[in-house]
Amino acid sequence: MGWMLTAYPTGLDEAFCTAEYDLPSPFLFKCARASRTGFDCETHREACRLMVSRAADAAAKGYVRN
Repeated sequence: MGWMLTAYPTGLDEAFCTAEYDLPSPFLFKCARASRTGFDCETHREACRLMVSRAADAAAKGYVRN
């Protein structure tokens, strides 16, 4: 779980964990932190906006249990 908050050691680790355990990308956590503390540049801000938008779209399409 700590890797999600700081970053995975490698892209392979991230790909495995997100595929095997259906974990969200740590990038979402980094974006949430940057939205409070500030982005390094406009490119990072735009990348976060796109990533969060895609995550919101996926959540909107998610299965609702009855």
